[in-house]
Amino acid sequence: MDRYEEVERYGKLAVGKKELLKHLSGEKITLAQMIKAKCYECMGNYADGKNDCEIKDCPLYSRMPYRKGGVAPMKIMSKEAKKKLGDRMKGIRASKIDSSGVASKEKGVATKKEKK
Repeated sequence: MDRYEEVERYGKLAVGKKELLKHLSGEKITLAQMIKAKCYECMGNYADGKNDCEIKDCPLYSRMPYRKGGVAPMKIMSKEAKKKLGDRMKGIRASKIDSSGVASKEKGVATKKEKK
């Protein structure tokens, strides 16, 4: 029995099951679906019930579907913060381009020709 059949047959109906099955069948899934699928898999297909994993040092814990207190809200960047970040990135990119308009090798930026 392959992993897909195992999850389909024995996995509890819970958040993440359909996402994991989509992934195992080779379909593309979104980042949010990936997180749900991974939590489902990590929790042993929720065989012991739909519980909080309580693994607070897991990088996905804030998005855990059955987290006590609910899923943590995503941080939303304000327009001002987006503009400030954009301006900062433009400055960083500009500092890596020499006077002839070519990206500098010694500053760690590959030119388009080098990428091919």
